[in-house]
Amino acid sequence: MIKAVTFLVPGKLYRFPGIAVSLIIFLLSCGPSNSDTTSVPEINSSVSGKTESIVAKPHNTDVPDTVYGNVPHSTARELCEKYQLKANYYLETGNNSRAMMYADSLLQTIQNNALQYKLAILYGRAHFIKGDIFLSLGDNNSAFQNYYEGRKEVEPTHDTCAYADYTSKLGSASYRQANYLVAARYFKQCIGEFDRCNNDAFRKFLNQQGNLDNTGLCYDKYGMTDSAIFYYEAALDYISHHEHEFPGEQKSVETCRGIVFGNLATTYVRLGKLKEAEDLFKRSITINIKKGYANGDAQLTQLKLADLYLKTARLADAQQVLKNIKGALDSLPTQKDWRQNIEARLYKLQSEYYDHLHNPEIAHNYLNAYVALKDSIDDTHKKLVNTDFNREFENIENKYAFAVLRKNNERKTIYLPYR
Repeated sequence: MIKAVTFLVPGKLYRFPGIAVSLIIFLLSCGPSNSDTTSVPEINSSVSGKTESIVAKPHNTDVPDTVYGNVPHSTARELCEKYQLKANYYLETGNNSRAMMYADSLLQTIQNNALQYKLAILYGRAHFIKGDIFLSLGDNNSAFQNYYEGRKEVEPTHDTCAYADYTSKLGSASYRQANYLVAARYFKQCIGEFDRCNNDAFRKFLNQQGNLDNTGLCYDKYGMTDSAIFYYEAALDYISHHEHEFPGEQKSVETCRGIVFGNLATTYVRLGKLKEAEDLFKRSITINIKKGYANGDAQLTQLKLADLYLKTARLADAQQVLKNIKGALDSLPTQKDWRQNIEARLYKLQSEYYDHLHNPEIAHNYLNAYVALKDSIDDTHKKLVNTDFNREFENIENKYAFAVLRKNNERKTIYLPYR
């Protein structure tokens, strides 16, 4: 799954059908060092307005809005950080309307207090969040516009952490489009950018292991299995080398390790190393099936394990795993695309299971359910796959340049003396 520091979904990337995505939600270190001390009240939060990894990793699904509501704030910066935390949480738990409400509240607070310069990183990240929301809703034009706005805000800060956030968005989007080599390039770029990022040690840890894992995932999807294994092993080595630095974050560290195990196992299946793959699938599931861990990723890994059992005619083992998955569907993350992806894959495996049992009628029913759901998923993402991100950003850039030129010409007209 692809990882994203906030949690993405299905092959395993962090958030789209066909991709499994896990994003870690944490309070990002935001903005320049010159802090703002403007005292500001919180906007009424009652107003309505991700696993394969792709960038970071697990998120804490035990943290409800009531907990965020108790986070103290006395300055505009603290309030904005609180809004960012809430926006990320709701984005990754599939509540787009509430995520949008908090992203808009973040933007509004910054604008109302004229803090666009002092809180430029927060301002840019608010646009990134809105871009993610619009992308999940299929509104690509609005998504590109917000990504562009976010990039425009963070570029003057020369903040490599913020650059990396932007680069990771492009990597995740490219992965969704199946441009795997392009995505790998972005994730490797993120590794370099986060290496120069000194804001928060744990955030850096999450991102670096996530980007290594995501790079491996991209190479696996492209069929470059040796490169995939290299980066998966690099991610595991990175986790082992640095985990002692974060004794209070063992759950997150173990979740990350479990996700990499599942991805590495997938590559082993491609190579025919089925015993090694089975062992790693089981290790991954044992870790992430636990409450508070990456349960969605565990279910995706169970699907892969069931597929392995079916391919090797271990029908009793496959039946038990499929039963476990079906029984846990209600505990899936609420993102529509995540649940649809898992349900579609479950239908396909159930069809294959009954085919092995020589029960064509039930097998056909499950196959029809799979095809119908897969067609729905494919239709949802067809527009994105056919979109050229670089061209979209160039179009937006040209529109801005034209608007500036037109404004300058208007000013010249105003000041030209009559002759």
